[in-house]
Amino acid sequence: MRLTLIRHPPIENPRHVCYGRTERPLAPGWQRIARAWPLSGRIYCSPSARCLTPARFAVGSASHLQVDSRLAELDFGMWEEVPWDVIPKSDLDAWARDPENFRPGGGESVSMLQRRLMPFWQEVTGQKSDATVVTHGGPSKILMALAEGRKWRLSDPPLLPGCVATFNITAPT
Repeated sequence: MRLTLIRHPPIENPRHVCYGRTERPLAPGWQRIARAWPLSGRIYCSPSARCLTPARFAVGSASHLQVDSRLAELDFGMWEEVPWDVIPKSDLDAWARDPENFRPGGGESVSMLQRRLMPFWQEVTGQKSDATVVTHGGPSKILMALAEGRKWRLSDPPLLPGCVATFNITAPT
């Protein structure tokens, strides 16, 4: 099967603010980006407006989208909408020491995100047909590692906003 991962287009956001699940408007030009996406097979999308709006635009019909809450971005809890330089350094250091289990702002840990994504991954790859997934930076890192048959690493770069990665997956038998 062919798996296409897409991260939502850029958003209007001060670069220094943690936003996680907070809704932010898409930056101008998002339509041009979404129009170029190579959609194929079943199309899955995070319920976030920054994913859903361009996905609906690219597909041309909402009936072709399967919205799946498991594709939502990491929940940063009390850190949402807080400038990164205001978050206590001790909290950021604790997150760096244990990125898989630390819950930023009391929100969701990467381990929790992984547990949320695994059933989605198994369902999509179990169908053995092409799929397109429109999601966020955090989920894209985990899904790319799974597509490459390896464990997630802190150093893994996420997909950049609006970008696409395509993988040929050998579906489980």
